[in-house]
Amino acid sequence: MKAGNAAARGGNAGFALIEAIAAIVLLGVILSSLAIITSQWLPAWRKTYDRTQHSEALAIALDRVADDIAAAQFIRVGGDLRSVMFEGSERSVVLVRSAIGPNSERGLETVRIGEATDRRGAMVARSRVAFVPGVMEVDPDAGRVALLRHPYWLSFSFAGEDLIWRPAWQNEESLPAMVQVVVRDASGRQGLARVVSVRAQRPAPENCAENGCRPDQTSDSSQADGEPLTREQITAGLSR
Repeated sequence: MKAGNAAARGGNAGFALIEAIAAIVLLGVILSSLAIITSQWLPAWRKTYDRTQHSEALAIALDRVADDIAAAQFIRVGGDLRSVMFEGSERSVVLVRSAIGPNSERGLETVRIGEATDRRGAMVARSRVAFVPGVMEVDPDAGRVALLRHPYWLSFSFAGEDLIWRPAWQNEESLPAMVQVVVRDASGRQGLARVVSVRAQRPAPENCAENGCRPDQTSDSSQADGEPLTREQITAGLSR
């Protein structure tokens, strides 16, 4: 009787060992399958995450540039010159705007958005100095904030009220009505783009004292009639 009970216990112990081995093998198969799936999915997820991060960084940089351009002030150089203090080229923009930021004093500042370099290499930076009448020079290192880094850079184009795009805006007697800002990579391929309407307080015409002026002639506007540019006008300008 005792021998039979011992044999039964030995059989049960052997069966439990077989179950344990089978469970370990099954667990190994499951873990191997998960490893294969993860190795295929994780790089794609990482690539998508990096692309999203880059897109967000580019969008933030574009928003900051657009805010600066939209806030450009209508200020003439002075003296015998009637040109406004706004200089734009394909790779940079210099303008005058109201000072912003926690460490900024009240008043105006001259802002430059363009290419610069530091120890990490080439970048697009925002630099600013206190406004000096008639002076458009801005030290690229003054108050510099990096907006984009290599391989990305910005290109600008400008349109007046005729909605004809041109690569530069210099020595003009008025601010551009619109500025197109495009993010490009090292190959020159276009990424994000933004069209900014410049809304600045325009001075009254010189003959107002003689002929009188309507309120909309000196209002904050982007068109001659005092009204902001419509989406249809912007679209028409881009298609030219």
